[in-house]
Amino acid sequence: LYLVEFADWNTQKTIGKGCGNNSAPQNMGYTDSMPYHTGTTQSNRDTYGLGTQYRYIEGLWCMAEGIIYDMFSEARHVKKISEFNDLLLDKGRFVSCDYGTQNATVFLLWNKGADKKWYCIREYYYSGRDKHKQKTDADFADDLAKWLDGVKIKAVIVDPSAASFIAELRKRGIRVIKAKNDVADGIRLTGTKLNLDQLVFASTCKNTIKEFVSYIWDAKAATRGEDKPLKEHDHACDAVRYFVYTILGRNTARMTKRGA
Repeated sequence: LYLVEFADWNTQKTIGKGCGNNSAPQNMGYTDSMPYHTGTTQSNRDTYGLGTQYRYIEGLWCMAEGIIYDMFSEARHVKKISEFNDLLLDKGRFVSCDYGTQNATVFLLWNKGADKKWYCIREYYYSGRDKHKQKTDADFADDLAKWLDGVKIKAVIVDPSAASFIAELRKRGIRVIKAKNDVADGIRLTGTKLNLDQLVFASTCKNTIKEFVSYIWDAKAATRGEDKPLKEHDHACDAVRYFVYTILGRNTARMTKRGA
């Protein structure tokens, strides 16, 4: 692999040599049909895992061994909507939400399939820090309604600490479920569902897919004997965990602590 330097991937003509199909410079920041500025090929990702897309280019290589969801695989867990659309049941949808003001706010739309898998079919991601503009509770509630575009849901599962946003949603008649926020048990159940191939993500959920390879254990906490994720690149992963542990974990016995 070569370390390449690039600007805006959608306008940069050539980013230099990458791990492509040949030694020629790669145009537009990708080497196949998958629209990420990755410098890796589909075969490499399938062989070595999704993490190879972002390492070196985004400085994540040194974190590879600490990736929390190292069982996550693009080949197994990411599909085009057209590949599973006919399986989706027209009922029982949920939205899970991780809420932030400066940090990102994420909405994920979940739809059960006839194959008993749960499909994350739509993603909303807004970072006040990145956009240099914060949104209010009312703004996010408006965005949620526009983003759903008439899709009926059973409830929105929200980080329980987001009290003002929960109040705003309830004021609008939206059913809210406060997420079960046991981080360690939620991570373990999410990992179990991934291992069983019971979670599938639409290829359009780009931020969620990206976070799966940058969501890592906190090395300093590990030296103290604690299993804690690093509080970076975690907003979509938190929204995934809220859904899995709150809805899919309802009938699941509480798991023991890792290593206990």
